[in-house]
Amino acid sequence: MNGAMTGDIVVNLKGGTYSLKSPFQLKEDATTHDSGTGGFNVIYRAAPGETPILSGGIAVTGWTLFDPAKKIYRAKVPAGIYSRQLFVNNRRADRARGPLEPDGWTKTETGFTITDTSMQHWGNISDIEVVSRSSWKHLRCGIASISGTTVTMKMPGWLVSSKTPRPGHPFNGAGVQQINKVAWIENALELLKTPGQWYLDRKSGDVYYIPLPGEDMAKASVVMPVLEKVLDVSGADFDHAIHNVQFKGITFKFGTWLGPSGDMGYPDNQSGVLWCSNPPAVYKTAANISFQYAHDCVFERNVVANMGGSGVDFGHGPQRNVIRGNCLYDISGNGIFLGEFDDYKGTNAAKQSEGNVVENNYITLVGREYEDCVGICAGYNRHLVVAHNEISECPYSGISVGWGWSDMGYGFQNDILNNHVQKCVLVLRDAAGIYTLGNQGDKDHISVWKGNFVHDSSANGLYADECSSWMDITGNVVFRVRGKWASPHIPHDIRIHHNYSDKTNPPAKNTKVSKTDRHIIMDNNVENENPDSPSAAAKAIIDAAGLQPEFADIKNKVVKPDFEPVNSGFEPKTTKKKK
Repeated sequence: MNGAMTGDIVVNLKGGTYSLKSPFQLKEDATTHDSGTGGFNVIYRAAPGETPILSGGIAVTGWTLFDPAKKIYRAKVPAGIYSRQLFVNNRRADRARGPLEPDGWTKTETGFTITDTSMQHWGNISDIEVVSRSSWKHLRCGIASISGTTVTMKMPGWLVSSKTPRPGHPFNGAGVQQINKVAWIENALELLKTPGQWYLDRKSGDVYYIPLPGEDMAKASVVMPVLEKVLDVSGADFDHAIHNVQFKGITFKFGTWLGPSGDMGYPDNQSGVLWCSNPPAVYKTAANISFQYAHDCVFERNVVANMGGSGVDFGHGPQRNVIRGNCLYDISGNGIFLGEFDDYKGTNAAKQSEGNVVENNYITLVGREYEDCVGICAGYNRHLVVAHNEISECPYSGISVGWGWSDMGYGFQNDILNNHVQKCVLVLRDAAGIYTLGNQGDKDHISVWKGNFVHDSSANGLYADECSSWMDITGNVVFRVRGKWASPHIPHDIRIHHNYSDKTNPPAKNTKVSKTDRHIIMDNNVENENPDSPSAAAKAIIDAAGLQPEFADIKNKVVKPDFEPVNSGFEPKTTKKKK
């Protein structure tokens, strides 16, 4: 039907849950042509008044009491099934884990020495992970073996995540922040002691879970995500880009991502961008909704939830795509990924990320498993617009644009406008509500941050990090941040002016750089505003930030857990050091 289109083709999806056995896939290559033609679009949308749900999960049923003393229940999943997530009554369960910052772990060249000699007798040792937090990084590495008090970690993950960089080493720079101490140990049946936690023995297919107080496993709805991609829209390469495909009003739920369970683990660099080996390169936290080599596509008014990877990724030179009015929540990685992080040397405009729009999306509760992840993360981009999004509850930054700690890269005229970002940097550090890294333009192509409202960040408000350049930051409001309201850190050619904040910043410093004239201007900013009674100018910015009125309804798409625990007695996790 799409061979010679004379109008749009509309595919209406009836309501109900479609449990997929493989990803919903569209392709464009030498033999398969799923794109729109003649400038028209192929549109997949919810039928009027209905809610189609595409699910990458399977139901887990037949729960029986396994250990009465510990209140552990057990069920079976089909042979060969593996997942890193389990959702009980629409609530994400925690994989079995030990206490925060456990005692008795000392780093060595190949792993750790421990004081607990019983660990060597645990089952499925090669499935256990060590999790570490290090300033802006969240790192995971699997255990290869335990002998006595010697823990040997998996390679090459340990090499990438734990080593101090040294000249000539292929990962020089990867270990600036590294695995030095243990945040917690995860994924062993022997660690399953706390209500709300679970464990999968992938050899036997047994799933174990301790219900929350008041939770009845005979009535519980339990879903295990098993597909790594729920939606896969892919061109074969830059010469065979998929194009003119749209998705509207569809709910996508329950995807997993198994990458960190391999020998590489989760070798975090920053913001869901990872190191890998052979050859040294970077790769991204995989997304459960994937558009690759995509041009002129639209993803609008969809729901993406309960995902084990990142939410939505437009990668490999996406151009003129629109991500608009979506609700994304409960995501293990980044909410939205856009562009690449290793194409800075590219000069062919046909292969660059160009002219994409991310607007009016509601993004909350991201980084649920990978705490370095952010609401919206864009790599090298040209003419990017990030506008009127509302982002909250992030363990790291809210919005991150740009890459590279140098002036290299093709990014310019990337505008960040009228976003509402709150409650960010809740776990890690060296981040902000809005953050940029690397070159953002030239003297004729300035990037603009304007009209944004950032508040309640546990680090900085607005952060132009290393080599951020050619930017105009104006007309923003920043309230109640723990760090600086504006932090220009070794940038150049930027002006920060006519912004409003409730605190006073120290003057910008041109430190730790060889170039003395960095053209950093901070002027005409209004400080010491009262956040409870802001000035008329600041209030006008606040009122205009975030979702525009026609998209306000998407916040109601967040589905709360069916079961609210009764007297669970849990305290929120903390990153405070032990006394």
